[in-house]
Amino acid sequence: MKCEFSTDLSPNECLDRIRDQTDVLSRWKGLLGFQYNKGNQPIVSKIDGHGFRLHKRLWFRNGCQTFLYGILDNQGQGTSIRCELGMSRTTKGIIFFVVTFAILAGIANMLFGNEIQDQAGTGILSMCAWSLSPTIVLAIAATFTLFGRFLARHEASFLKQSLTSILDARAV
Repeated sequence: MKCEFSTDLSPNECLDRIRDQTDVLSRWKGLLGFQYNKGNQPIVSKIDGHGFRLHKRLWFRNGCQTFLYGILDNQGQGTSIRCELGMSRTTKGIIFFVVTFAILAGIANMLFGNEIQDQAGTGILSMCAWSLSPTIVLAIAATFTLFGRFLARHEASFLKQSLTSILDARAV
């Protein structure tokens, strides 16, 4: 989901406010999930040049958590903030990889599964397990993704409200 805000602050003032009112995540702290809980601000941020990333502090780890990615553009006497809300790019990549693997495994099973099973002389139980494996992987991936997104269902509105509060911004 994309959104845009504007504020009367300069881009540097916006970044200073984000630093002051959030817990800034260093590059190395972001690699381990348990380190997100250090600090006392409700929002954790990562700042990179004129871009930033915000996410809600959680007491548990949720790979499908909502992130707000923002880019600051100088607009004369103010700043335009272009935002995108969604799951982290890493999570999207992992989901894409798992789904692609499961689909390719299913196609390979449909094309070559019977020949492999006939040559190995396997029984009906292993044939069923081999046939259902891609479906089970897809079902597990879908379940974890849907459950994670269910837990993150109110985070997008929380992040937008927090950003407008921190930067005294208004929706465009």
